[in-house]
Amino acid sequence: MNPTRLIRSAVTLVVALALAVVVWNVTDTVITQAVSSDWPRANGYVRHSQVVASDANPFIDDLELDYTYQVGTDWVVGDRLTFYGRGLSMLLRVGGSADAMAEEFSNGTPIEVAYDPTNPRRAVLIPGITATEFGAAAFVILGIGGVAIGMFMHGMSLLLAELREQPAATAGSISESKRPLQRAA
Repeated sequence: MNPTRLIRSAVTLVVALALAVVVWNVTDTVITQAVSSDWPRANGYVRHSQVVASDANPFIDDLELDYTYQVGTDWVVGDRLTFYGRGLSMLLRVGGSADAMAEEFSNGTPIEVAYDPTNPRRAVLIPGITATEFGAAAFVILGIGGVAIGMFMHGMSLLLAELREQPAATAGSISESKRPLQRAA
């Protein structure tokens, strides 16, 4: 066996698996965001809203936000605009402006929060999915999914090629050992 080919095959298969996990997570996030439009609503208010420098991208500001809402007799604290994360939420919803988002959700602003009826601590301030968000998610899911499938197929072909090229000596030696013994003449 060629160890280099086996390593290339294994690495390709591991990367394909990692990409498949990314696709699964993105798909789960998009589905959760979409169904959040059907969740019950609770009244609340913004506790804290502040524009801060983004950790992920130095060119875009981020919005630090938390809010509280009432479900039954319990007050719950949340900090999620959408399930996509703050940076992507702002980019897709308000054109990337943390200042516009901070103005819309300033301290003390009354809000309506969509919460998961099976887990009221799981909530979003902006429920549902827009066509733009769906298009972006579909692009990511299909693009990364296609690459993952391609890498999986390539990794499997490398592995199968290596297995096909193994010498048949092992099989031959087994069949030779099963031959009946011949008498010496």
